[in-house]
Amino acid sequence: MKTMGSIVFLSVLLAFCTQLGSASFPSTDHPGGCPYDSGFCKQTLPAMCSGDVNCAPNAKCCYSMCKMQCVAAIFDKPGECPNIAEKCALPKTECSNDFDCKDAYKCCPICGRLCWPSN
Repeated sequence: MKTMGSIVFLSVLLAFCTQLGSASFPSTDHPGGCPYDSGFCKQTLPAMCSGDVNCAPNAKCCYSMCKMQCVAAIFDKPGECPNIAEKCALPKTECSNDFDCKDAYKCCPICGRLCWPSN
């Protein structure tokens, strides 16, 4: 019976600490995203950062050039992707974010991810 009381007490304590922990430490993720890194690496180099908290406010800790390092954050280009809901047999990925696309083109989820003129 004493063991059951201890288990209940520990469960309540764990739940309380979990709630307290999430309220006490706000997210340290910086806004924006990581740029696409197409580099081929024979080996991963030592990390220069372990999270956005190690970077300037306008930078993100991203995998770039074979290591984790602070790089300029990227944001979506203005405009919207068209709403095309057709299925395709061979999805193609030519971009991972808007900045992989030239000019005013956006990286849109159309038959994979394609650079498409924004609306």
